[in-house]
Amino acid sequence: MRFLVIFLVSFIIQSSFFANKLLSQYAPQVGNIGSTAIHKDSSIIFTFNNYYFNNKQLIRGWQNIADTSFGKASVGSIDSIGIQPFLLSLGDGGSATFELLFSVIDGPGPDFVIFENGFSFSKDSFFLELAFVEVSYDGKKYVRFPSFSQTDTITQVGAFGSLKAHQIHNLAGKYTAPYGVPFDLSEIRDSLDGHSTINFIRIVDVVGSTDPKYGSRDSRGQTINDPWPTPFPSSGFDLSGIGFINLMLMGEDEINKKLDVQVYPNPIIGYEKLNIHSKEAISKLVLMNAGGLVYLELNQAIPAGEHSLDLNVSPGFYILSIQAKSGKSVNLKIVVNP
Repeated sequence: MRFLVIFLVSFIIQSSFFANKLLSQYAPQVGNIGSTAIHKDSSIIFTFNNYYFNNKQLIRGWQNIADTSFGKASVGSIDSIGIQPFLLSLGDGGSATFELLFSVIDGPGPDFVIFENGFSFSKDSFFLELAFVEVSYDGKKYVRFPSFSQTDTITQVGAFGSLKAHQIHNLAGKYTAPYGVPFDLSEIRDSLDGHSTINFIRIVDVVGSTDPKYGSRDSRGQTINDPWPTPFPSSGFDLSGIGFINLMLMGEDEINKKLDVQVYPNPIIGYEKLNIHSKEAISKLVLMNAGGLVYLELNQAIPAGEHSLDLNVSPGFYILSIQAKSGKSVNLKIVVNP
């Protein structure tokens, strides 16, 4: 009887251990069954250029938070994000915040995807740098996606150490380039105070130190172990782009009523002129395709009234963004027919 009790206790402990191990297995690296990685050229990405006009804030982190004599990270510009293949290095604990042109909506599947420049050393060894992802409806209250790291913390992952994607969840950077990590607003819907859309995204570098004085922790309070220190100008998470999947584009009638702007004809035939009638002076105008490629940009003052544009673009779907001198903006869908 005593032997049976010992056997049962041992079985329960081992079963619990293996169950926890199974539950801690998250989506694996690119190329493996079950990976959620999204390629930068995926057709589900609507645009990379969803922060062209609006406010951006970059707070650089130190190259080595434990030795600030190295200075702060310096590679890249926040204005280059979305223009492949430029990078923005955040440094230890650094962050980049973007106010969006178009609201991201909680639609089917993932709503946006974040890209880093991780790479593989070998078939089973990957250099990955991680970041938290936060979103906000109003730019005041930010909600962080719940993150989980199962990477062993007994030994510090070195500057060029390796991580396993299947031990990481909801942290940007877990996939190698040119693949990104998807994020689904439905996971945090209850924390968004009833909002189904977000207008701000913030990426915060994970300080991967196992030293509790400096290191970052996941949603359970577990230390996150990732390559550290990286005392280089390219220190920390290297943001290479945000792909936007589910967007709320305001209807033309709604925009015109609110901002007193009319654009016609729409749809337009390729050789026709596009007419813009605005009751306010225009300070900036940009025409871009869904992939974020800019075809036309005017940064000159345009007085109120009616103006014509020669588009000279191929048939397809475009976004016309107009910023008035007053600070109001117009974002219109333009369809160009053959």
